[in-house]
Amino acid sequence: MATFRLRRFSNPEVLRAIAPRRLITFLQPHRTFFEARGLVFPRAPSTGPIN
Repeated sequence: MATFRLRRFSNPEVLRAIAPRRLITFLQPHRTFFEARGLVFPRAPSTGPIN
């Protein structure tokens, strides 16, 4: 089975289409990277939109 490797996200519309809970779970391994750049991760993902 082939492995799909994402190199980057450059389309904001694609990111908006992903359920917030799934997006946070997907980005979780890179949390320290994003937090060092000022992004605040929610402690408990909600079903609402991410700002």
